[in-house]
Amino acid sequence: MIIIVIAGIALILYIIQDRLYTKYWDDRLTAVIRFQKDPVFEGEEASLTETVSNAKWLPLSTLHVKFQISTALRYRNETTENVAVSDFCYKHDIYSLMPYTKVNRTHPIVCTKRGYYTINEYDLASANIFLINHLVSRCDNETELYVFPKPIEPGEVEIPFQSMMGSIITRSLTTEDPFEFRGIRDYQVYDPMKNVNWKASAKSGDLMVNMFHHTAGQEVRILVNLEDESRYREFGLLEFSIRLAASLALRFLFASVPVSILTNGRDIITHELHDTSAGSDQSHMRALYEMLARVDLDQEIVPAVTMIEKELEKGENRELSYIMIGYCQREDLGDAFEELCKLHPGGLMILPLTEKMPQRLFDHQHFTAEKWKINE
Repeated sequence: MIIIVIAGIALILYIIQDRLYTKYWDDRLTAVIRFQKDPVFEGEEASLTETVSNAKWLPLSTLHVKFQISTALRYRNETTENVAVSDFCYKHDIYSLMPYTKVNRTHPIVCTKRGYYTINEYDLASANIFLINHLVSRCDNETELYVFPKPIEPGEVEIPFQSMMGSIITRSLTTEDPFEFRGIRDYQVYDPMKNVNWKASAKSGDLMVNMFHHTAGQEVRILVNLEDESRYREFGLLEFSIRLAASLALRFLFASVPVSILTNGRDIITHELHDTSAGSDQSHMRALYEMLARVDLDQEIVPAVTMIEKELEKGENRELSYIMIGYCQREDLGDAFEELCKLHPGGLMILPLTEKMPQRLFDHQHFTAEKWKINE
């Protein structure tokens, strides 16, 4: 009889605790998974923080937190971090939470590839006090990490930078800077009256005008061509093209030259083509890097000729100098870029190619084509 009573009491206690856990196990239970706020460059480390809080009286002897991230983000100690790697890196952490406790865990991760990474959801799993009734919940999460293209050594981008700057400076399409006084000369019939130096004219008896230094009033527009010539895609060369575009843009911004970037790759979020307006401040550089980080090479690439034709349709009158970067060397691409550079002479086409890949596209009348040798 006593055994039956004890068994009955045990059964009642089990039912009570089971119902309590079934109803309240995830009450005031929160888990937040966050990447660090600051972006990083390819090859650098970032941090991923898990914060789990149990703000109620009911203890959780085991709480499983499961989520996934891209395989391009690798945990530094994967063998000891409860990580399984296949198409994603699957993370599985186990916590034991007493009432009204909070636990933080920070994991260092190595960012091996440019990109835009998010964690949009995670799974929580627990059980009752006897670890019998499994309880599962899927939760939304919001966090993002930008991994910027790896910078190219400054010395390597100096040659194309100087080549383009030489084209900009020597062209006649420049504007005078009224704040940079250069000297005085005799008046010519084409000089505006606002440039007449009346004091010097009175002294000499002849009309004299002020001369000013010229400042390049041009914008550099970088076209990143991510199109390939065949079904086999050279992802290494495509990624290098993106890195080179970012590094060149940074170099021009350091020289206070306004830069804009257009690619025929699509945004991983909006699925639209990437295009930025011109700018030359620090915030603009951040916008350019974020744009390039979000280029998704797995989506359909718009033909480069179509991208150039859309530039021609704009019919913009402002002074532009074009740089096209990409390993595609089709003849129709060279012809299309030549038409664009007729309106904006002095263009530059950079062909990132391995040493074994021959250069087939050469200089045209209005642009220069240069091979950029890349190690295999």
